[in-house]
Amino acid sequence: MATYAQMRVNPVKNISFNALDAAAKVSAPAIFILAENEELSSNANVEAVQETLAERHVPSSIHVIKGITHYGVYKEGFDE
Repeated sequence: MATYAQMRVNPVKNISFNALDAAAKVSAPAIFILAENEELSSNANVEAVQETLAERHVPSSIHVIKGITHYGVYKEGFDE
């Protein structure tokens, strides 16, 4: 995390990626694994993307790992 503290800009913001726009192109089944205590992104955005897929009848679901933060999936949430 110390690396991120030194960043002055977020390069991802400069490429104009919009998850909802991208979701319109997805046709493969998808599962979204979310950290309950996500601090680096927005679970609401992921939920909106999943809803968009569901409206288009693309098989998709959301699984929330309770009690973890963004990188917790590689640590305490790994087994789940």
